[in-house]
Amino acid sequence: MKIALLFPGQGSQSESFFEENNEHFFRFAEKTYHDFFKAHRSLEPYSLQASIVIQSLAIYYRLLPFLKKHTLMFCGHSLGELSAASILNGWSKHDSIALAAYREYLMRSVSEETDLMIALLGNLDREAIEAACNPESSHGPWIINDNSPTQCVVGGNRETLSIFNAPNFGIKKSIPLKTTGLSHCSRMSSIVDMFKEKLATYSWRSELEHSLLSTTDLKQIECGMDLKNELCIQLTNQVRFREAITHLEEVYQPDCYIEIGPGQVLSNLVSKMYPNARCYSSHQHHLRDKIYEEVFHG
Repeated sequence: MKIALLFPGQGSQSESFFEENNEHFFRFAEKTYHDFFKAHRSLEPYSLQASIVIQSLAIYYRLLPFLKKHTLMFCGHSLGELSAASILNGWSKHDSIALAAYREYLMRSVSEETDLMIALLGNLDREAIEAACNPESSHGPWIINDNSPTQCVVGGNRETLSIFNAPNFGIKKSIPLKTTGLSHCSRMSSIVDMFKEKLATYSWRSELEHSLLSTTDLKQIECGMDLKNELCIQLTNQVRFREAITHLEEVYQPDCYIEIGPGQVLSNLVSKMYPNARCYSSHQHHLRDKIYEEVFHG
């Protein structure tokens, strides 16, 4: 069976994940997370992205005995590519947490108080939205994430984003997002070199056990150094999740999708794009039971 694994970003943050997963396996992951920040107090304010990564890793390794019997394709949304990189390169949980915390620290360092990210929902006029954006500006607006035909995320400061209050974009609803700062835009260019230096201290496998489909340029990544470059390139480029899923459907043709992380944001996006696709989330015990029954033992 061909399975596409979807690793989510900040849109899937959850405060109740470990409360909903009481078995020892997840408690150990939670302890690893808290022990790290007790030992690294200076990084504690930058723990949100690390929380999402450790939750994704915990779910993946919980499902691994079943997953390894199947053909896998990885696909990460923003921070999700870091979660995938951790697995594909065999990093320790502590190293993965440290890298996520450093990524968050860098992003916050170049974000401003007036910055905002907004999800636009509706029958979107993408040409009009793209025309209204200014990719080279230091204040936006920018398209941050192209998530589905009916959803995209824009970012910038509040003043530049006010352009989307006009009625000519097909927007039915706009939702301000809770994030750790801006991402995937030209503002991030000043932190790319620092992130590269950090990535240089990590190990990168010459050949990855599974491929990752880039949500930046839609290329299939099969070696560690290409994945290292992807984590840098994505900082300044929009997440093309809509196109990535279309590519998976047309080229890879997975038998099902499993979201590996807290929440079900990505699996819901795929379900809306392709109603006949088999999509599963795995952040709660009863949802994993459904995967065991319908996918692994079906």
